[in-house]
Amino acid sequence: MQAIRTATYNAAQIMHAELEWGSVQAGRLANLVIVAGNPAARISDTRKIETVILNGKILDRASLRYDSKRDPGFRAVPGNFNSPVQ
Repeated sequence: MQAIRTATYNAAQIMHAELEWGSVQAGRLANLVIVAGNPAARISDTRKIETVILNGKILDRASLRYDSKRDPGFRAVPGNFNSPVQ
């Protein structure tokens, strides 16, 4: 839990932005990654992304997938990123 707090609230404090982001509260910027599991207990659960919220809007995950026709300047990174790390 300490690592998650350091990466969120403490980072906002360092940037003098704790009134804008860094914790889940009404009126704050809503940029969240919701995962299945408990990353505080098992860091590999960070790979089990269920929902991404950016600027208060739920992102369509299908639109985030790499498409060589839409993204001609980018290339896919090889590897199997669908299997959880043990």
